[in-house]
Amino acid sequence: MEQNHSPLPWKCDVRVGCIAIYPASMPKEETQCLAGANSWAIHYKPGRQKVDSKQIEWEVDPEDEANAQFIVQACNAHGILLQACKDALYYLRQCEMDFSLPPSTKTMKDILSEAIAAITKVEAKL
Repeated sequence: MEQNHSPLPWKCDVRVGCIAIYPASMPKEETQCLAGANSWAIHYKPGRQKVDSKQIEWEVDPEDEANAQFIVQACNAHGILLQACKDALYYLRQCEMDFSLPPSTKTMKDILSEAIAAITKVEAKL
């Protein structure tokens, strides 16, 4: 099943008063100002006003920021995780069938390295 989503990788952009998620390939001049990002961003969430004595500021809820970062991290890691799972499943099925691994361009060490890289990418901070 082909997915027609925006190209990866995605970027989480947290600025004073708002959060936007958009393709990292977007030209910088198109993302200078997040005002109006709700029309071009994959996801956009405005912050809220915080009135502190005589000053009005905008703030972003820490949970909203964490959610946006998690969405980007999960989407950006999707391909590597899916491929690592497919490769592991292939080898596990071969082992189950006859306890021998067929000739392949990938060794078990390669598969383990890919799985470790996938886990590292998922656990990485943005």
